Amino acid sequence: MLDYVFSLALSLPPLLYAVVALVSVWYIMNRNSYPKNIPPLPVRPYPILGHLPMLGKNTLEVFKKWQKSTGDIYSIYMGHQLAVVLSSYPILKEAFIKNGDYFSDRPHRFVDTDERFAGGIADTSGPVWKEQRGVTVSILKQFGMGKNWMAERINTEVKFYMDHLAKSNSKPIEVRSLTNACIANIICSILIGKRFELEDPYFQNFFQILAQQALLLEGTSILKVFPWLKYLPGDLFHAKKMLKNEELFRTDFSLKYINEMRENTDEENYQNFIKSYQMEEDKRRKSGHDTTLNEQNLIMIMTNLFQAGTETTSTTILWALLFILHNPEVEKKLQQEIDEVIGTEKAPTVEDKIKLKYVNAVIMETQRLGGVGPLGLPHLCTKTTTIGGYTIPEGTMVMQHLTAVLHDEKNWKDPMIFRPERFLDDAGNVVVPDCFIPFSIGRRSCPGDALAKLELFIFITNIFQKFSIQPEDPDNLPSLEPVFGLTCTTKPFKIRFIPRDN
Repeated sequence: MLDYVFSLALSLPPLLYAVVALVSVWYIMNRNSYPKNIPPLPVRPYPILGHLPMLGKNTLEVFKKWQKSTGDIYSIYMGHQLAVVLSSYPILKEAFIKNGDYFSDRPHRFVDTDERFAGGIADTSGPVWKEQRGVTVSILKQFGMGKNWMAERINTEVKFYMDHLAKSNSKPIEVRSLTNACIANIICSILIGKRFELEDPYFQNFFQILAQQALLLEGTSILKVFPWLKYLPGDLFHAKKMLKNEELFRTDFSLKYINEMRENTDEENYQNFIKSYQMEEDKRRKSGHDTTLNEQNLIMIMTNLFQAGTETTSTTILWALLFILHNPEVEKKLQQEIDEVIGTEKAPTVEDKIKLKYVNAVIMETQRLGGVGPLGLPHLCTKTTTIGGYTIPEGTMVMQHLTAVLHDEKNWKDPMIFRPERFLDDAGNVVVPDCFIPFSIGRRSCPGDALAKLELFIFITNIFQKFSIQPEDPDNLPSLEPVFGLTCTTKPFKIRFIPRDN
C-alpha cells in the first residue's frame, strides 16, 4: 500500500515539490512541540510526511518491531495527523469498551465532501451511524431466525460453488475468483433477493468494479492524510477512478434495485434487505419519528456490505484451504467429525454448527492465524482521554492492531503454529477466549459477524464433506507468506479438489 504511494511520489512534477516545500515551512512554523504525555514515539517523525516513509511494504512488520521497542500503545504521525496504535487486548478493551463513548467515531475520508458517497455504516459517526447500524443488525438478525432465510441463501450458492469444484476433475485450479464471486452473490441474494449466474455479464461487470475498488482503495490511502492531492491534474492517486466506480455501482446496481423495490408493494414475495429497510423507513416516518433512514444511507449500506462482506470472508476461506494443505492431519480430523455427525450424503445445515466442534475450532484458528483484517478501520478520539496511563488528545486517529492481539504470545502458546485444538477444552468443547477478536470489539465491531461466521461454517463443512484437497505440487507447497494490503491475503496458489467418493 504505502510503497505504492511513495513510488508514485518519485514521479511527481517539480511544481508539486514546490507546493510540498511551502507546506513544509508552514507546518514547521506552526508546530511547536508534541502534545504532552501522549504515548511514546518509536522513532522521530519526518517533517510533513511523519512516519509514513518508514512503514515500507509491510506495515505489520514495522508495527511489530515498534511494539517490541515501545510497548503496546505508541504514537505515530500520519503526515500531520497524530495516530495512536493499540496493540494488546487490555489496551483495546480499555479504549473501545470502557471508554467507548469517546472512541466510536470515524475520521473523515477524502470522499466525505461528496454527498453521493456519504452515509451508511462503515464511515459515519454519531446518531446517523447508531441508527443505520441498529437497523442493519436488526434486519440481518431477522433473516437468521425462523426458517433461517439467510442460511438458505448461503446453501443455494454453496451448491453452485461445489459444482464448479467438481467440474475441475481433480485438476489444479485457482479458486480465488470463484470464491469471491460466490460470496458476492450471497450478498446479492440478501440485498435484492436474487442471485446471478456467475457468467452473467451484468453480474461480472459490477463484480469487477467491486474487485477494482479494493485495489484502488490502497492507492487512495494517502488522500486521508493529504486530501488536497485529489485536486492535482490527472489521476495520480486514482481518486477520480475510484469515485467513478462508486457512481457506476450506485446508479447501475443500488438505485436500480432500490427503485424496483420501492415500486413493488408485494412485501411477501420481495423479502430482502432493501425491502426490509424501506418498510422500516416508512414505518418510522408514518409514526412521526425523526429518522436518518433514507435512500442515500441505504445506498451506502449496500456498498459497505459488499466491500466488507466479500473480500474478508472469501480470503478467510482461502487461508483455511492453505493452512490445511500445510497440515493434512487437520483434514483427517475434519472429515472424521463430519462423517460421524452428519455423514457424507446429508447436506450440512445451520443446526449442525453447534455439534461440529472441531470444524468451528478450525475456522476460528484460521481467523486467528490468518488475521484477514489486520488493522480494522480507524477510530477517532472525540474527547481527550487517558488510556494505559497516556493522554489521547481529542482529534487523534486511533488504530487497532488486531493481528498483534491474535498473535500475542501472552495470549496464545506457539501463536504462529496452526493448531485448532487451542479452541477446545479437555472434553472437546469449544472455548472462545476474550482475546479472540477477529471482528474487533466494542461498538464498532463488525455488524456482519454473524453472517460471516455462517458463511464460513457452511462453505468449509461442505468442501471437506465432499472433497479432499491436495497441492498442485506435493513437493512444493504454496507459500504461507501473507500479502498485506487492505486485507491480509494469501499469495496466488492452485489446489486439487479430489472427490471423496473416489
